Amino acid sequence: MEAQPVGLSQQLLESADYARDGADLVLTGKAGNSFVVEGYFNSSPPADLIADNGAFLSGQTVELLAGPE
Repeated sequence: MEAQPVGLSQQLLESADYARDGADLVLTGKAGNSFVVEGYFNSSPPADLIADNGAFLSGQTVELLAGPE
């Protein structure tokens, strides 16, 4: 089963720092606000991230941005 895309704001998609915390994806915005997608890395490949304006990052790109486990 393919992972369902995760929706978030354009600002967070484009400017957040991406990190892994176990199987979770942690996005941290410029103001220090965090958005956690629990179990994000449990899917292979992980879900795409889609912003409210239609911009997106593929799951493979998110894996690269978040770095190794």
